[in-house]
Amino acid sequence: MGAQSSHAAKEQGHPVAEAFSLCTWTVQLAGSAVKVAGSAVEVAGSAVKVADSAVKVADSAVKVAGSAVEVAGSAVKVADSAVQLAGQAAGWAKLGAEWAKLSAEWAKLGAEWAKLGAEPAKLGAEWAKLGAEWAKFGAEWAKLGASWGRALAPARAASVGRGCFSFHRRALLFPRGPPFWAPMSSPDTREVILEARELTREFDGVRALDKFSFQLHRGEVLGLLGANGAGKTTAMNCMLGLTLPTSGDLFAFGKSLEANRIEILKKTNFSSAYVSLPGNLKVWQNLTVFAQIYGVPNGKRKIAELMELLEVSHLKDRVTGQLSAGESTRVNLCKAFLNDPELLMLDEPTASLDPDIADKVRKVVRRVQSERNIGILYTSHNMRDIEEVCDRVIFLHNGKIVAEGTPDQIVAKFSENSLEDVFIKIARSGDLEA
Repeated sequence: MGAQSSHAAKEQGHPVAEAFSLCTWTVQLAGSAVKVAGSAVEVAGSAVKVADSAVKVADSAVKVAGSAVEVAGSAVKVADSAVQLAGQAAGWAKLGAEWAKLSAEWAKLGAEWAKLGAEPAKLGAEWAKLGAEWAKFGAEWAKLGASWGRALAPARAASVGRGCFSFHRRALLFPRGPPFWAPMSSPDTREVILEARELTREFDGVRALDKFSFQLHRGEVLGLLGANGAGKTTAMNCMLGLTLPTSGDLFAFGKSLEANRIEILKKTNFSSAYVSLPGNLKVWQNLTVFAQIYGVPNGKRKIAELMELLEVSHLKDRVTGQLSAGESTRVNLCKAFLNDPELLMLDEPTASLDPDIADKVRKVVRRVQSERNIGILYTSHNMRDIEEVCDRVIFLHNGKIVAEGTPDQIVAKFSENSLEDVFIKIARSGDLEA
């Protein structure tokens, strides 16, 4: 009866039947859900395995990336070393080319000097012949004076004869008369280590030097002064053998520069604010190169001593082309002192320097000059330099000497208040009258 009731209820849409159907469907759905959940668990397990594999792969990738970074770092170091080697190689190649060019110039200079060598001998013979003529001429005048004496009076004759002889002697010593700047004090007995005689240099008919003569003694600092274009640089270039003089003679250590230039230049050095060392080499490399060129014994120790003296030891590993003006000047002075020169030429060594560095440079120059008893030819537009450093000065104007003496003597001679006032007066007027 119960089954019939249920069947009847079901057929009649009884709520109990509907609930029964719903429960049945729910059970089926729950079963499906369980199966899906089981599959999800399996998928999750697979995902965990995959994730674990991914972590391992990622870890391997990190290790590979680290190795790649190390390789890249090594490559950068290798590249940097290659760049440095290339830079040094280029610098050495350039230096080699410069030296080859300089060698060619020296060879050409040698040929010119050889050609010029015959001229002084010929000129000497002409002067000897002329001297004989003047002697003969003087004798004739003396004879004529005696004749006039017999005709007039013995005293008059003696006067004429003495006058003729005096004229003859002065003509031989000073063909154009003694220069007004001839020193009146006693002669300097120290060794003459640099001398120019009647040095003349012409460029396209213009005389940059006009019969320029001077002597530099051992232990002396001689200042060469003048406005731009006065002839200072041309004179220094002639003394270094970089420019051939048109005429005149140069001597160093008592020997002709023409015939003994290699021997002389070994004992000479030069520094200029306007001449730079190879800019792509480090400071120690440049100084090492020049130490080897001059054959300096214990070059490494010598370089260290000079760098300490000039307070540039901290610049040893700096690239030369990156130095300031003051640093570059002091490094150039290290180069100039490398071979312990007996003759040193300094072209405006304090140009563009601040007062502190300029003062240090002046003191070093004076110290080296005093300790080693060397001769220094010094050019500058800074009159304080000249007054502190130079024992004697020469003023040039249009290639000619217009004044010579100590700084104090020059100031007194021109009746000015300072050496700078004298410089301005000469530069503006070139007036030879003091």
